[in-house]
Amino acid sequence: MQPGTLNLLQLFGWIPNHKGDYIFVNGNTPEELSQREEIANEFRQFYNELKNFKDGDISSVENFHTVNL
Repeated sequence: MQPGTLNLLQLFGWIPNHKGDYIFVNGNTPEELSQREEIANEFRQFYNELKNFKDGDISSVENFHTVNL
């Protein structure tokens, strides 16, 4: 059983090959590329908020974010 965080890889185009490896699949459509970019931006924003929270600055934490997949 894989950790749930590995499921994030599939959102960025990395697909498991059932041998324990992940293979990158290029985006074929503008919609898929746009979705991956949105996901990357959300992830980046979430990571930055976590860093600020860890440093004790919770004023940077904005309203809850909803990600539609």
